[in-house]
Amino acid sequence: MLDHISLTVRPEGVTLANKMAVTSESQVSTAATGSTINKNSNAAVTPISNASVTQTAGLDELAAKVQDCFTVSSAQRLVVSDAQNGTLHSKCADLALPNYLHNGTTFKMRWAAALKSSTMDGSTYLPPVVRLRISESPERLAINFNFQDNQGAGYTRPEIVEKQPDGTWKLYGNQRKFNAYSESSLIYYDDLAVSTTYNNVNSSHVESGLRFLIDPRTFLNTDGSVTYPVMDLTQAGGYATGSASYYANLTPPTDSKKIGCVVITGPGEVDGFKWAGFPTNGILLKPPTASDVQDYMAIDRVLTDAARAAIAAATPSPSGTSSPVAFPGVGNICRWGGSPTTNSSSPNYVTDIEALGQRKNVLTGAMDSAIAGRDVAWNTGARYARKAASNDLKKVLDSNPLIQMEIFDTDGRLRHVIKTRYLGEIPPAKMAEIYVNSDKVSKFNTASLAKYLDFASGGADTQNDVSGSMTAQWTTAPGAFGADRINLYSEIYRSQPGAGIRNTSGNAALTSSLWTSDPDLATYLSGLPGTNFFWWNGNFANQYASGTTACKTTASTLFINTTGVNVGRSTTSINSSNTFDGSLWGVNSLTNNACIPAPASNTPSDYNAYVLREMSTRTYTDTNTRLYYIVSNRKFLR
Repeated sequence: MLDHISLTVRPEGVTLANKMAVTSESQVSTAATGSTINKNSNAAVTPISNASVTQTAGLDELAAKVQDCFTVSSAQRLVVSDAQNGTLHSKCADLALPNYLHNGTTFKMRWAAALKSSTMDGSTYLPPVVRLRISESPERLAINFNFQDNQGAGYTRPEIVEKQPDGTWKLYGNQRKFNAYSESSLIYYDDLAVSTTYNNVNSSHVESGLRFLIDPRTFLNTDGSVTYPVMDLTQAGGYATGSASYYANLTPPTDSKKIGCVVITGPGEVDGFKWAGFPTNGILLKPPTASDVQDYMAIDRVLTDAARAAIAAATPSPSGTSSPVAFPGVGNICRWGGSPTTNSSSPNYVTDIEALGQRKNVLTGAMDSAIAGRDVAWNTGARYARKAASNDLKKVLDSNPLIQMEIFDTDGRLRHVIKTRYLGEIPPAKMAEIYVNSDKVSKFNTASLAKYLDFASGGADTQNDVSGSMTAQWTTAPGAFGADRINLYSEIYRSQPGAGIRNTSGNAALTSSLWTSDPDLATYLSGLPGTNFFWWNGNFANQYASGTTACKTTASTLFINTTGVNVGRSTTSINSSNTFDGSLWGVNSLTNNACIPAPASNTPSDYNAYVLREMSTRTYTDTNTRLYYIVSNRKFLR
């Protein structure tokens, strides 16, 4: 029964759904939605339709075969001969079908990190958890493999499996050529910044939604094929080295193009200027300026009616023979705004958000009301749904929603359209707070946080840029989801504080676009207490032009960087052997190197600036939700 029925619990009620009602990635609606038992309701429950069943007992045998593979030592499970070739041990060779493909990766590449890790020797696999039935003939299921390594760290790996004529199951993969998918995301953002002057500085909050992963390191070839040139079995994770220099030097074959941008659409509701779920026209993703040679794209803007009309008129051409998608004022959709990259650094789309109030300051250990988060209404960018979802939309978002990805090359030509499902539910934002407060995530120790985030201490590691490597320690409580990556982010932001949302002078340069895009929200924000708005009329700081007081103008010279270090879930520290690209900007760069120009009609002191640093742990829960615990702090220039 548990293989066939899913259960979603929300404050308003409980929803039961039949996971065996076939739901392919190409279907517009989800056939697996079931019946909701509403709180305080005596209404009769509608029976779940589609009584189809399938035999799932063989899945236990598959888990046993996988576990048997890991009784072989790590030196023998996958013997690598070169970057593209390796031989699997006989106990591991029959787990996947020969045509296995998952998000552009072969079985050897996707499983390389586990196959080559000594901490996986003797790992234990639980019976798989069925997520959704996606095909009846042949029989295919989306499942979760839950397992533990020999250090006690837990992992979850989603897979697609196919039933064989003899009744056994083998790994099949989702057969997608692109490394492109969506997953649920939870974030606990612990902001330590304090400013008594401005009412929109501290952004402490919890949020939930979907994260979109589209790896732009992909070649779109003129014959319509797709090449994903990042396999290197000699590396621990199966991917070619993650250095920026490697990816920057990836050159497409003659006449082939890289991915330039992607448009995402999904289920949503519209109410005037506001929307819940996804905006009707979709959202645009570009490579982030902070790491435009990395493996993801960031959310840039919400599409206009004109942009949606232009895309709707375009026919996908895998060979790239169609015309670039253009609309009034925009010659190439991937250069909308004048740049092929975006100053945004996040691929997370937020459907639910709550401000954090008074809580313990992780540097001082004392309860601190000064770090209570600002009103969440300030989160008005393209990454945020503008209103809460109705109960009906929540049911859709919790029932394997269909997400569409329209993929454009660097010339702005529509090359491919992918339909994919996020499999599972989107947890409420409050769950992030529950995970953190109950110690279900890895947490940096106080000394590590103070070393890099306590600007008041005047320490060398906050005064200077930190580049290449750093030392940090964290703890993982028994039963917690251990960190699998340590993320680092920094920026230097300059702004001209002003009346901002309160400015109704008619001067377009000093008047917020919210007055026309969402007048109700503009009125609300204008009425909030406080004397000013810190980042009105601002942007990221840039470097000085050599030998002058003028600012450079290229995106590559902006003070913004995002990077990180992959770690094993059983580890609790990083040191100088764990390298990363870029820098955590320091106070000295803020005061000496960041070019912070004066407004045309004002003095330099009218421009403020700050350096922001973030340190975070990342992990996955047992329901495949990507969970971040982020701690940040700012040093203000004046």
